Formats: sequence, C-alpha cells, structure tokens
Amino acid sequence: MAFGNGRRYKFPDSTKSHFQCNTKAFVSGTLRSMPCAAAFNCTSSSNSAPSVVDRLIGSVTTVLTGLRINVSLTGLRNVILNDTDDEWDTVLSRIIDSDIIVLGGRASVGHPDDLCLRLLDRLEAAPLDEDTKQPPLYGKVACLVLAGPEADCRAVYSSKVIRLTHLGATIPPDSSLLADSEGERHVGLSSIERDAQTAAMFAAHNLAWFCRLLRDNPVPTNLGMLAEQARHGSALAFADAIRD
Repeated sequence: MAFGNGRRYKFPDSTKSHFQCNTKAFVSGTLRSMPCAAAFNCTSSSNSAPSVVDRLIGSVTTVLTGLRINVSLTGLRNVILNDTDDEWDTVLSRIIDSDIIVLGGRASVGHPDDLCLRLLDRLEAAPLDEDTKQPPLYGKVACLVLAGPEADCRAVYSSKVIRLTHLGATIPPDSSLLADSEGERHVGLSSIERDAQTAAMFAAHNLAWFCRLLRDNPVPTNLGMLAEQARHGSALAFADAIRD
C-alpha cells in the first residue's frame, strides 16, 4: 500500500456499509482531485439518538463540505465490535486516502474503553512509507472534537495530540473543538470565550487551508535517509560545523 499524493485503494465490498459518504468521492478505487476528510465518531455508546459528539462532529464536517471538502463519517464502534483485520484495513485505508482526519469522542481521563486510543494504536502499527519511512499521517491535518468536563478535555486533547504529531499529522491553529458536556461552550486551551459553533467554524476553515497547503507542498523529509545519516555520525558533524 503506497502513501503520498495519488494514493489508490480498492475498498472491500463487505465493509462499505460502515461508511456514510456525503458524495461519491471514492470512485473506481481512485481518490478524486477534491480534498477528502475522514471523520470518526469514537464513542462506544449504542444509543441510536444523535449524541453531543455527533452534533459537534457535524458542526465541523458541515462547514468542511461547504468548503468543497468531501467528507466520510464512520462510527468506530461498529468496527470495534467486529474487530476483524478486514474492518481495520478498510479504516486505515480510508485514513491514508484522506487529507483531513477528524476524531470525535467523549473526554474521559483514564477510561479503559477508549476507541480513539485503539485507532491510534493501529495507526502506530501501520507500515511506514516504503521510500521515505514516513508514518501514515504525514501530509495530513488532524482535528480532535471532544465533549466533557473542561479539565478532562484539556488532558485528553494533550495526550492525543502528542500521538497524532508523532504519527506525522499537522495540527493547525484553532483546529480542534473542545466543548462542555452539553456541547454548547468551547473550553479550549486559551482564556478566549467562544461558543462551540464558532469554534467549529474556526477549526474547519483552518483544516481546509492547511490541507490544501500540504496537498500542494507535500512534506519531503526522507526519514529513512536521515536516520541512516545519523547512524553514521553525519548529524553530529553537521552540528559541529554550525557551532564553528
């Protein structure tokens, strides 16, 4: 499976039912030229009624759609319940074929059934790019949509952002939505007061801008080559040259 621009993937028929796309963005196994976003609801609730997390994810994805971004939405609970390699392969391929990743869930520190963490675990075990050895989220922008107590939102946000950036994702400014348990008030990392809908607008516009920036300017860093140079002391020699 190749990463980078121009990626291709043929989706298995058996797993298409788990994805709800608002457009036919994925046709004949080839990603269209319009940017794509993959949104995941990582809550484990089986309640059929729309939740606060559903509403918050919808606030972001609706704006993305208006900005000419093709959006797909996946309920990760369905994948976790089946927990087959085919299900996970389809999820990972959808992520690899997308430019924007939106992860939504309840903020609960220390919760043992964190579906988002299980997704990140799978991504960390995914193969690196064959040529550059980049992790699978290089060249993508990511957004966290969390609902819960303010302290929990901030703690969960910080821990997940660290993992997303290690996987290569770019986190644009004001690109995540941290809301109170009712999903009305933004409880972000600054003292600036704003409602959740305004925060969703900020997030979607910055995600779309950075997504197009990275599509036009892919990150060229060859991690494999740099690691090899470091093993041979080139990095140390370069640092010495700078100091001199």
